[in-house]
Amino acid sequence: AQHTGLTLALLVLALMSGCATRAPLPATAPRTAPSPPAGIVSDGPLPNPPPDLAKVPDAEPRVEAIRSGGPNKPYEVLGERYQPITDDAPYMDRGLASWYGR
Repeated sequence: AQHTGLTLALLVLALMSGCATRAPLPATAPRTAPSPPAGIVSDGPLPNPPPDLAKVPDAEPRVEAIRSGGPNKPYEVLGERYQPITDDAPYMDRGLASWYGR
């Protein structure tokens, strides 16, 4: 009988603790996006493009040989190894992508 009373008291306390309210979190200033480090230019178009932008001729695609070395060699970022595709075969993939520019 003594254990039953203790068990009942603990059960009531456990159930009552679920009804307790939490203290409100302190108000904080709204977060703003961090500024890019010095020397980093923001990506995307300028806010006021030149008025004669439509007069710029379209780019003409051209076939260029894949260069060895430079950006075409294997590299590692945060412990993850990457192997650039250096053959000339067409490549297409489907999936999710992200764009962090404007």
